[in-house]
Amino acid sequence: MVKNKQVQATINASTSFGDYMKHRPDEPLKIAATKGKATEYAIPLKKGADNASLKKAVDNALQEMKNDGTLSKLSVKYFGSDLTTPN
Repeated sequence: MVKNKQVQATINASTSFGDYMKHRPDEPLKIAATKGKATEYAIPLKKGADNASLKKAVDNALQEMKNDGTLSKLSVKYFGSDLTTPN
């Protein structure tokens, strides 16, 4: 919308902007301002004992990926920067 001059600015998650710019690095767009606090994301799971082991497995896998650097590498690969640590 900015590119087509329909609006002067938009509000987007940095992940969306990073992905867009990764695929279109020559676009004359920039971040004008950022919010000081990072947005938290979650993986929704159905409540209940049936999913307790799934939640634990997901939590463990994410922690292992964070510890060994995989999560950071994936963030850079898909979003253009490491979004796994606070600003």
